[in-house]
Amino acid sequence: MCFPLSLSNYIALYRLYNWISFRGADYFRDTEAVEAYLSPVYTTKHSNVYHKSNCHKLGIGDFIEFASSKLARNAGGVHCQDCKP
Repeated sequence: MCFPLSLSNYIALYRLYNWISFRGADYFRDTEAVEAYLSPVYTTKHSNVYHKSNCHKLGIGDFIEFASSKLARNAGGVHCQDCKP
């Protein structure tokens, strides 16, 4: 599945990319934490619960993509209890 990024998510990813480039890639020792931070999460227009892309509880409909679970949480979202993004 490919979803277009919203402007705010695109700006957040751009700033993160520049921050990582400035600090150097070796700044991050824990690649799992980086992947979790950069993994997009999805919700629908009618829910505030966000999911990983492969979660079976992710509904069908108009998806909203967040660049990370942190951004989704800051927007008022709640993580899914099954996929735990």
